[in-house]
Amino acid sequence: MSPSAGILPAEILRRRTHTHVVTVHIRSLTAEDVDPLTAALAEAFHRDDLAVWIFPDQRVRDAALAAMFRSRLSEALHDAETVVDVADDLSGAAIWQSPRVRFDDNPPPGARPDVIDAFRTIFAARPQPPYWYLHGIGARTERRGVGSALMGVGLRRLDTAGVPSALMTGAERNLAFYRKHGYRELRRFDFRGASAWWMWRDPV
Repeated sequence: MSPSAGILPAEILRRRTHTHVVTVHIRSLTAEDVDPLTAALAEAFHRDDLAVWIFPDQRVRDAALAAMFRSRLSEALHDAETVVDVADDLSGAAIWQSPRVRFDDNPPPGARPDVIDAFRTIFAARPQPPYWYLHGIGARTERRGVGSALMGVGLRRLDTAGVPSALMTGAERNLAFYRKHGYRELRRFDFRGASAWWMWRDPV
């Protein structure tokens, strides 16, 4: 019941912004993509509210985000259960994990006690599988339309397979983007200084 985790056929998507049409070429991940995509995703999440709360120090946050995304992307090269959709100009990517991937719900190394408690609370309430998990989606801020193009490719793949998906976000400003693509909030968590949401999307 899971969509193919093999090579994604090259696809051209056009997303209209308020000024022009952005053409985005979406393809699969290659080994040469890991370094530039690590930088692009770390930049995309640099101002993420939850990331800022977990890592208040900018240098620590940048290093932690880069390490996390480098690890995920490198693992995906050898993991048929993880699909990474890539903008061909390397401005962004989306990382999808199948229901067979073990959930990594561990807090970052050296996390504060309140962060550890927050992780336990959030992931204890995660939706029950099976579903595909959107581990992360992001693009460099100057590339408008890339996020929607990446999301569109992944969701069409899931809709074709007839499977749902879930995600967790810690940025309230991103809720509208996810709603636009068919996600709805399942649960909200409020901590001192941060919030988080589980979101769900049924196939259409």
